[in-house]
Amino acid sequence: MVGWITLHRKLRDWEWYTDSKTVHLFLHLLLSANHKDGRWRGHEVKRGQLVTGIDSLSSATGISKSCLRTRLKHLKSTDEITVKSTNKFSFITIVNYDTYQSDKVEVDKQLTSKSQSTDNQLTTNNNVNNENNDKQKRFLEFWDAYRNKKSKGQAEKAWKKIKAEDYDAVILAAKADAKANPTNEYRQHPSTWLNAKGWENEECQPVEDGAENVDACKEALFNVCEGNDEPEGQARTTADADRARERLDARLSAGSVGENQTD
Repeated sequence: MVGWITLHRKLRDWEWYTDSKTVHLFLHLLLSANHKDGRWRGHEVKRGQLVTGIDSLSSATGISKSCLRTRLKHLKSTDEITVKSTNKFSFITIVNYDTYQSDKVEVDKQLTSKSQSTDNQLTTNNNVNNENNDKQKRFLEFWDAYRNKKSKGQAEKAWKKIKAEDYDAVILAAKADAKANPTNEYRQHPSTWLNAKGWENEECQPVEDGAENVDACKEALFNVCEGNDEPEGQARTTADADRARERLDARLSAGSVGENQTD
């Protein structure tokens, strides 16, 4: 048989508690009784019942047959059990079996709850481990991209404060900054850069479409070629800028860009 029974501490207050053989026999009956209804050789054996005999009980408990008969009388006299005998075996019913085992459902619930709690804790731990692994992996990507490799430990501490949704932006900005500034001159320590949210600086933003930068460079080159002495910062119209780019494109195509050339 597998499983368990519940045993309340109130058993110590039982009137037969000081009679060790009676206690031994009663515990054996509790352990041997059906925990659910069943059948045996055409007979119904209900929850809290067992089919046995004096010889079987003596063999199982080590208590002599004469002593067993006395102990069975003890249990019957206080309505602990009822016995229905045939010429081959006896049906023993534990009268208050459901009372003795009523806590089993609660025990099962507690065990199930504990098991679920343990499973949830393991799942949580696994999720935390996965998050930590991903954070470490993305930090190494950032470390590879950022050119000033000083104080890695401090940088890693700063990285732990970064939100996961910002990882891509930080790494892209670090790569863009590395391309724009190939030397480490004036570059901040990585921990300082991270703590200051350096990836949000405009100069660190990756360029998705270089057309505007190319046009700006063309216009600047045109100004140099034309000897444009327009004061710095003076507003230009969109039409002026467009004409400047068109003229420079034409000169670039013709290969005629030189010093102070005129039309």
